[in-house]
Amino acid sequence: MVPIETRARESRSDVELRLFVRAHGSVRAVTDHEWKLRQVISLTGAMEQDRSDPWPVEDAPDSFIQKMVDSITDLVVSIDRIEGKGKVSQDRSDSD
Repeated sequence: MVPIETRARESRSDVELRLFVRAHGSVRAVTDHEWKLRQVISLTGAMEQDRSDPWPVEDAPDSFIQKMVDSITDLVVSIDRIEGKGKVSQDRSDSD
C-alpha cells in the first residue's frame, strides 16, 4: 500500500476551505515495450486530434520510437480507498 497525500487551500476574503485527501493503493512499473508503445500512440492521438494536420507516432523513424519508448518508465496506480477531510472557516483573520 502506498499512501498518496495532497492538500488544497482555497481562500476568499470571507471564506476559507481546506481539504486533505489520502489515497491508498498500489503502484507497479510496466516494462512491456508493446504496452508502452500502445499508450504513447493513444496519448499522441488524443493530443493531436484537434490539429488540422495531426502527427502520428508512426511518422517517426523506428529507431527513434524504439529509443523513446524504452526510456519511458510507465507506472500504473491502482487506488483501493480514498479518505478525505475538509474544513470551512468564515470571517477569520489570516493570523487564525
